Amino acid sequence: MKGMTIAAAVTMVLAALIGLSPLLILLSGAAGSEFGQVGWVFMFFTIPVGLLVSLVAFGLAIAVSIIGISRAKNRSTPRMLIAIGALVLMVLSLGGVTVLLATYGMSIDLNLIAIFCLLGLAGIGLGVVTGFIAPAREPRIETVTS
Repeated sequence: MKGMTIAAAVTMVLAALIGLSPLLILLSGAAGSEFGQVGWVFMFFTIPVGLLVSLVAFGLAIAVSIIGISRAKNRSTPRMLIAIGALVLMVLSLGGVTVLLATYGMSIDLNLIAIFCLLGLAGIGLGVVTGFIAPAREPRIETVTS
């Protein structure tokens, strides 16, 4: 479970770096004047790839949260609340952005998108916490009966 947690965190960082790489290059000044003319074409590749990689990170974090809920059941209430909070925040973020884009298209307020993105980041953060604090799986005890 810790492996999935680390994979989700690393994947989310990679998604942010991939998706924002054109802006990082532009702000660093290393691109030169040519980037201002044709660099926007680079964004048509990096932003969709960054979104796809972030969906993978969300999937891993959602799986970690679900496993954390199942392992914390009847054991620890704080661990259960953290896992449920992570799951709710991630689903709310993904669902909210999807509904907004489907309903309003590109004419929506960017502040709403920013709020849902921050909810998603908080959910990913709680999912990472869930992965590290979830109790270990109980070993299976097999008995031999005759």
